[in-house]
Amino acid sequence: MVYQWKTAGLFKVDPNAAGAEIEACRDENGLIHPSEVVQHASHIGSVLHPCFEWDNQKAAIKWREHQARVIVANLVTVCVSGEPKSEPITVRAFINVPGKQGRGYKTITGVLSDETDKAYMLERALGELRSFRAKYKALSELAGVFAAIDQIDALDAEFSMTQDVVFNMNGQTFGFSGRYVHDQSRVPA
Repeated sequence: MVYQWKTAGLFKVDPNAAGAEIEACRDENGLIHPSEVVQHASHIGSVLHPCFEWDNQKAAIKWREHQARVIVANLVTVCVSGEPKSEPITVRAFINVPGKQGRGYKTITGVLSDETDKAYMLERALGELRSFRAKYKALSELAGVFAAIDQIDALDAEFSMTQDVVFNMNGQTFGFSGRYVHDQSRVPA
């Protein structure tokens, strides 16, 4: 098998050597467990060793930051539609967006009320659709889903919404409709 990193430059080790070491961590059922990968990488001679933070104090801080991201990402807000008898919709309460001082989280209402942040959120959603297609392209059962993603991909830089969206959140009404204009001014290259 030939390996490459999904995100080039993130890890400074050869992907084929890393893949071979990870494969060597398989248990008797053919499963690879993260704890075994960490154990294997803890040896200084391991190809994977430089991929990890071995300073426990720094690692603890990074772990808590990771936990904070998980907490923020798992909070949702319940949106009540203006339509009678409609079911409430849950959406992420906070969205990670780029800013002048780096990345951070904004409330969903803040993102939807700022055209640049909303454009960034939509671009990320489209990127996630493309990633989904790439990840599951071997499953012919999802051909209809892939065709829909291909149709979305075929659109040019302007995205025309097919329906107005209006919802109430925390007593405030939000909505957007019409044309979405792609704005890359705050999106990192």
